[in-house]
Amino acid sequence: MVASVVAASFPYVPSVWPWFLFLRIIMTLALSGPNNHPLIADYVKTRSRGLASAQTGLMAGMGVVTGMFVIFASTQSLDYALSFGISGGFCFFLAIVIFFSVEDKQFEREEEVGLNS
Repeated sequence: MVASVVAASFPYVPSVWPWFLFLRIIMTLALSGPNNHPLIADYVKTRSRGLASAQTGLMAGMGVVTGMFVIFASTQSLDYALSFGISGGFCFFLAIVIFFSVEDKQFEREEEVGLNS
């Protein structure tokens, strides 16, 4: 959510020291946690971890392709600030959807690796 707000505010900040660097640092900090997480092993049952990891990689690649060819291509003819606003708003919407759709799963005791083995 923070990264989408920062992305939408890029056109309103001068591209000089220190404001642009400050926004880039906030963007990097906001995106480094979700991109480098061990949560797949925590939220997926043991027998499906490889599939979930593969799907995460596939969806990350599809997200890049969608961002480059759909979102930015469709906003090319618009004003610079409006284009970033649309992209940031779309990302904020997806962040809200993901935030409310993640559930805490309970593992069954017999599926945990190393328990009473």
